[in-house]
Amino acid sequence: MQLQLNIDPRLMMLRVIMPVLVLAVMVGLVMAINTAFLQQPMRAVEGIQDLRDWSPERQSRMMLAGEWGFFWDDYLNPDDVSAETTLIAPTFLYLPGVWNDHLNQGVPLPRTGHGTLLLRVLLPAPGEYMIKIPTLTNDYRLWINGKPKVVNPDMESPGQARSSEATTRYIRFDAPNSEALLVMHLANYRHRAGGVWEPLYIAPASAHVSLHSLPIWRDILLGFLLAAAGVLALVTGYKRQQRAWIWLACYAFFMALRAVTVEERVFFHVFQIYDWQWQQRIEHMVLYCTLPCLAFYLGERFRHYFPALLHQVTTTVCGTLILVVLITDAAVFSRTPPVFQLLGLFYAVLMLGFCFAKLASQQPRAWLLFAGVFLQLLAGLNDIFYTNNVMDSINMLHIGALVFVASQFLVPARTDTDTPVAAAISVSPLTPDTPENPYLALPMRDSIVAVMSDALAAWESHGEGGKLSLAEQSRQWRVTNDNGTLKTRTLDKYLRTDTLPGRPRMTNVEKTVAFVLANVALPDNEAHQLTLALEAIREIKRSNPA
Repeated sequence: MQLQLNIDPRLMMLRVIMPVLVLAVMVGLVMAINTAFLQQPMRAVEGIQDLRDWSPERQSRMMLAGEWGFFWDDYLNPDDVSAETTLIAPTFLYLPGVWNDHLNQGVPLPRTGHGTLLLRVLLPAPGEYMIKIPTLTNDYRLWINGKPKVVNPDMESPGQARSSEATTRYIRFDAPNSEALLVMHLANYRHRAGGVWEPLYIAPASAHVSLHSLPIWRDILLGFLLAAAGVLALVTGYKRQQRAWIWLACYAFFMALRAVTVEERVFFHVFQIYDWQWQQRIEHMVLYCTLPCLAFYLGERFRHYFPALLHQVTTTVCGTLILVVLITDAAVFSRTPPVFQLLGLFYAVLMLGFCFAKLASQQPRAWLLFAGVFLQLLAGLNDIFYTNNVMDSINMLHIGALVFVASQFLVPARTDTDTPVAAAISVSPLTPDTPENPYLALPMRDSIVAVMSDALAAWESHGEGGKLSLAEQSRQWRVTNDNGTLKTRTLDKYLRTDTLPGRPRMTNVEKTVAFVLANVALPDNEAHQLTLALEAIREIKRSNPA
């Protein structure tokens, strides 16, 4: 027995080839944007960062980035460290970054271990400065110009649970000689990566607002806007009687929570959660809850593009990841993000394919929908590269999520059609208590046109596209190419009584209505009305056999 595989070249182009190509372009775009706007020119070279040309009036803070002197498997005594010590460092570790597989005298380093990081900073002027150190994943101690700033005695015992508070620190120090010598003891015995991949910043002490307050208010504002979008989605779902908007609201709420659990970690400060392990657990679980909510939203609103199996599998995978986070420690669950990221990339291809199908069907404002998806995926790719230490950046996924959620409100829920015959029926939606089938009260030809018009209106009203997409996806109506323009001439004839064929294809009409009912998330009253339309067509078929 031979099996023949039929592949629609057009669908393959829209759903697979173009999304993959666009995703590749987006990867290049993310790297280009990062290089052009997020990379600072004054980086450390061989343990020395020259900031003497830095103007704090024009740029309030600078990242302590570049090559730090690195002494593996050795805690240097800060009293014995001087500016010249950087010249004898056996190797240099680029920060932000990790030491995993970093070559130390030709030998790749393991993920666990400890060492000393050393950086000499040449400052533009003497005075008081401040260094911002976020919640680091690895344990550390810090001295600046020989003075202890962060003390962590538990680091002497490998594997010892962290007892100090996991929180962002703002450390002031004096630099009378326009220099700062940073000595950091760093240890990792509990995570999949060792190093400092979180950005460290330095600023004049007078710039405390830009270093501390503004980032906190930025995160609070993003969280508030996402939460507000979630409330608006709930109201929309209640008004339209559609569960899809409830899932969009859940997605917005989880993203709002993520906005205040990363970067400045406002959530943990408000609720005084300073245990590092639980901070990591909450951060991972919140992220893993976002994709199932997005999957259910897409599956409920665009059922033909995102079948139920997709969001069921997504929920199962993410639920398993959450369970792993709950029952294991960070050394284990810190390895789970790549699984989530691969699942996210799979959905990226699906969402881009969905957008291209919308654009091909010439749905109104399809470009707006594509823009929302594009910007969200751009932010998501940034986070994937950032969390895997491919480039220096900040978390941006929640910013992209805000754009995506907002775009869902701007894309119209209903579009104008050229099918006025159904207006008499569609203006007054039926309720389940309506005793009669109004389609059967019309003459047969008018009834057929009304049924097809209402099916098309339901398809267009809930974001599924237009006549072209209905004809292609239901596979009941021929699509012709007229000098490069796709036409639905046969379907068009069923939307007006004066063009309806003498012997209508009742089976095609019946299957079209059934297809819309099965693949569009309709409010109860509209679903009931279309069910009456389907029953009317079946009754007409029985009364008028071919």
